[in-house]
Amino acid sequence: MRKGCPSDRGFSLLELLIVVATGVVLTAISVLAVQQAVPEARANAALRLVKGLLVYAREEALSERRSKSNTNTARATTLFGSTGRVMGYRWNGRTWVQM
Repeated sequence: MRKGCPSDRGFSLLELLIVVATGVVLTAISVLAVQQAVPEARANAALRLVKGLLVYAREEALSERRSKSNTNTARATTLFGSTGRVMGYRWNGRTWVQM
């Protein structure tokens, strides 16, 4: 190795710019992918919540049908509670939030 030779002392400016530009492009692609995935994940969570509520309502209806008793008020209080919460979730004005 010769002393004083500029090509032996490190990276050139062009090499550093290429690496930085590649990092910026990869970061932009990953941010776009995450931004598209977040609404889909929220929709899936809402779908699972509605599905769970429907299953719960069906089970309650079948249970009520079997028992032939009039406990609609107690069941509604169990489902919604006195605070407006639904099975471990609460409405924050925009979406259902798990407690």
